[in-house]
Amino acid sequence: MATKYSSDNDFTIECFVYPLIASSAETPIMADDTNDIGLYIENGDVVFKVSATESIRYPITYSKRVLHLVGVYSVYSISLYVDGRLAASKSIDPDFKFTNTNLSIAIGPTTASGDSFVIDAPAIYRYSLSNASVQRHYGDGNFSAPAIQVVSPDEGVLFSCTDA
Repeated sequence: MATKYSSDNDFTIECFVYPLIASSAETPIMADDTNDIGLYIENGDVVFKVSATESIRYPITYSKRVLHLVGVYSVYSISLYVDGRLAASKSIDPDFKFTNTNLSIAIGPTTASGDSFVIDAPAIYRYSLSNASVQRHYGDGNFSAPAIQVVSPDEGVLFSCTDA
């Protein structure tokens, strides 16, 4: 998934996040920062990247709340959903190929000492979620994958797991 061997496979990255990020630096929320693939926050925008040159962004108008973020790669396009709604979408070159040989998605870390965030229900799908699925996940929390809690070593906040 998301490697030079699988550029023709759709995927989705999804999470709920409570960002407390005041800096303008690019902060990986749920991403492989080495390969520039995943969900980020930068300059008050949510960013979904699939490479250093292919990304989309959406400005967060009010950040002191929980956001539901979904990034969808569909071979010829990328889409970003915020709170169950399509926030941005763009076509990508039909010849686009990932250049990385592996993918290591991680949570965080923040790049500035005053920044932090809490993340819940991170999920990665080997297919693109439909509009209806994204809305359902946001609306009622019925995830097709079990909810998990992830903390990047020494940089995250761990909170107790809950059921649906």
